[in-house]
Amino acid sequence: MRRGIERYAAELDRRGQQTRMNLLTSIGYQYDTNRAGAPNSGQVRTFLGNFDLEGEGRKEDDHSLTSLIRFGIEHDLATQNRNTLFGSVSGYGADQFQLDDFDSVDLSAQIGGRFEFGAIYLTPTISYDHLIMDGDSYIDSIGASLRADMRINDLVNLWIRGDMAWIDYANTTLYPTGDLQSGGDVGITVGSDFYIGTDHRLTLSATHHGYNSDQDWESFVGERVNINHTWLIGGGAFLLTDVFAEYDNYDMADPITGETERDDWIYRGRLTLGVPVQTLVGADEWPSLLDGLTVSIYGEYYRADSNITNYEYDNARGGMTISKRWQF
Repeated sequence: MRRGIERYAAELDRRGQQTRMNLLTSIGYQYDTNRAGAPNSGQVRTFLGNFDLEGEGRKEDDHSLTSLIRFGIEHDLATQNRNTLFGSVSGYGADQFQLDDFDSVDLSAQIGGRFEFGAIYLTPTISYDHLIMDGDSYIDSIGASLRADMRINDLVNLWIRGDMAWIDYANTTLYPTGDLQSGGDVGITVGSDFYIGTDHRLTLSATHHGYNSDQDWESFVGERVNINHTWLIGGGAFLLTDVFAEYDNYDMADPITGETERDDWIYRGRLTLGVPVQTLVGADEWPSLLDGLTVSIYGEYYRADSNITNYEYDNARGGMTISKRWQF
């Protein structure tokens, strides 16, 4: 109880600050059963016939070491309403044990604000993301979103969000025709948050989006449903559950694979359990330097079913991270 009271008191003091900053660092380990996302069939289909995959294009498991650093800042505006500006920058890296072509670095930045208009909160955001694969720049993405929230009562929050992004793929050694995938993604999501007591939040949402590429066989329209549950277990521990299903219908057949238009059904389920190290070891006294030190374990299963065997694959992933958060 004392640890909980101290944690809440510190958070109340922090929320009284006009400007708040935080720094999150993390290191971890991850295992993938199909790091390359290779087809389950072990073959690639073309209009000339089916061919066996070779080298790192085959289905192969691998391990990696991961790291993350993220700096965030929030600033309350001097207004009567609860209006806030925020921003963050982050860097993520994954170093594969065997499949070095899939070593990755992801750099991202985000700025935005949260503005109160009576019962409505508007949250505009602009974001940038840069992905590097095996030392080569692979994806540049810049996007914007606008979300509107309306808190109906203590139990229900309704929201709607519009998203748009331009995704620019570059040609690399691993993906020599990557630029053919470049295009714009536009979508709209409606959802609702349900607060069950003080420890549970259930979010249900549905998304309609379209991806428009210069190549019609890379363009599609998709529908997604998502279920997310957050459980605050106690003592700073939490359990996150996320499940989604998506259907994508492509505009035309890929000339490489043949005359059949592509249809994909995508499913993913993920569990993440996080526990502060102080809670884990049951220590009443704890060095302040180690406050915010958390151990997380996670597991995920991803599956893509398609009428084109090239895009039909699955991957199970699991890992552990140790993270430390500083708040200023």
